[in-house]
Amino acid sequence: MKPIEKVYIVEGVVADIETLKIIPSVIIFNDTLGITTTSDENGYFKVVAPYNLVRDKRLIIIDFVIKGYKRNG
Repeated sequence: MKPIEKVYIVEGVVADIETLKIIPSVIIFNDTLGITTTSDENGYFKVVAPYNLVRDKRLIIIDFVIKGYKRNG
């Protein structure tokens, strides 16, 4: 049996900051870590990053791509 690997988990719901309306089908990613997922029909997403990929980082940037929204920054 393979031992359980230590991971970091980020999960949540994508919603409009002004209306709080849930936004489905949002692409959530971090190119550096090679992590990509998409929010479901309820805006829910979950990102699982293996510990060995993020152990030396203090901050993990997660980008969101949403049709009809402009990227900040």
